[in-house]
Amino acid sequence: MTARARTEPLDRLDATLGSRSGLRLRLVCPSQEFSAKEMSFGIGRWLSSSRGLWESLRVAAEPDLAVVMLQAPAVGADVEDFLLGIVPSDPATAADRRARHALVEIDDDGDRHLSEKVLDDPGLLRRLARTVTLARRAGHVVEGLACFASSPRMTALAHALGTDLLETDARLLGWGHKSGGRQLFRASGVPHLPGSYVPDHDVPSLAARLAGLVRVHGSGRWVVKVDHGFGSGHGNAFVTVGSDRQYDVEQELRTSLRPMGAGVCRTEFLSWVAEVGAVVERHAGDVIGHPSALAHLSRTAGVEFLGVHDQLVGAAGDFLGCRYPARPEYRDAVEREALKVFTALATRGASGHVGVDFLVARSPARLYTTEVNLRQTGSTHPHRTVRTVLPLDLRTPGRLATRDGRAVCFHATDSVLSPTCRGVSTASLIAALRASPRLYLDRTAGRGVVPHLWPALGRFGKLGVTAIGRSAAECEQLVTEFGELLHDLGQSTARSSRRPSSP
Repeated sequence: MTARARTEPLDRLDATLGSRSGLRLRLVCPSQEFSAKEMSFGIGRWLSSSRGLWESLRVAAEPDLAVVMLQAPAVGADVEDFLLGIVPSDPATAADRRARHALVEIDDDGDRHLSEKVLDDPGLLRRLARTVTLARRAGHVVEGLACFASSPRMTALAHALGTDLLETDARLLGWGHKSGGRQLFRASGVPHLPGSYVPDHDVPSLAARLAGLVRVHGSGRWVVKVDHGFGSGHGNAFVTVGSDRQYDVEQELRTSLRPMGAGVCRTEFLSWVAEVGAVVERHAGDVIGHPSALAHLSRTAGVEFLGVHDQLVGAAGDFLGCRYPARPEYRDAVEREALKVFTALATRGASGHVGVDFLVARSPARLYTTEVNLRQTGSTHPHRTVRTVLPLDLRTPGRLATRDGRAVCFHATDSVLSPTCRGVSTASLIAALRASPRLYLDRTAGRGVVPHLWPALGRFGKLGVTAIGRSAAECEQLVTEFGELLHDLGQSTARSSRRPSSP
């Protein structure tokens, strides 16, 4: 049975659309759209669509913007009130923000993509389409459907709602596959590691490909990358090759291949290769940095360069978070090479949020372009959050600074874990934040924290956070203090639950 969606917020938004003029309507379905296997990794991954709530923050920053935010499971009115109120306002402005924001929640915490949950509810689709039609009839601009990642499902959803999809057309997503990205690097003339440019779908073909590369580039450690459907290193595996004979390479692949992702066995990994194909790439050796560049591509405005972050990467290549800005010794070089890739993507018709990942090798010291993300990334939502909640001077592309010239720093992570917080409500966390002058966001000082992954708090004792400060050290301290606040909140809640009730 399809879970019921709360559509009352659409009634309120419809009244606003009917009584106002000159608004822009954006619908947001921040469904991650990775493979089901990829979504099974980590804690609370199926709840990650709540990261897309950064789009709700924009209602405070853009007074002509109206947003329909789709979420499943529900995040709750407390979170909505908190987000809409991060930027201080008077009562009239607060009421206006609420009137322009419709949080449509589906009471469904099943392990399915948000897009599937919406598409499985014909009544909700009809109701959303009615709001779109009303907006157009009232003369408002319907921008379209924003999402975390494009997919055939997201295309179907946009079609059902009668809107454009604001991210890259699903027919162009091949440029974001490992093979497509490497083809793009070669065509753009950016530095990248030796390897293959088309996917192979079985071990003999992969072995033949790798044997040919070994003849040219030498034996040693190579990386096998599943062509698409996986992120955070789960689709990567190491193999050490000592011979350029195809038979020997095939034996190494079958007996010595070592998947990077925890819990992934060799047989399973090779089944993914058969399913979607894989490329091979020379191992970079000792890596000292994982910078990533972000941009937004527009069909009319071209490339908007957002910035360069340092990704925090675990031992298995898993994404743990990011720091901004990236280290100065390679930041400018990353920006220069990334702009070549972004321009090439825009020329090919890509649009919306995109990212390009890099590796910085220690010896020899060199920068390598490694991956294209034709979607939002783990760095997109904290970056957009900071741009929205702080008063910034954005005249220099890729640089975040306050209006009085101070540099802005932030540290974001999806993995603040406090098992004692299982069962703690988001309302309790928000109250604790409001009572903490060090942690509650101070826009004037440019310091504080903005949580995300709200539904994971009560279920798993897990939360994400973007910590904003004036230095990297201050951001690290804020993340630590936020973790301590969660721990204390969990302990306090547990003590309260153990107290005997009054007779």
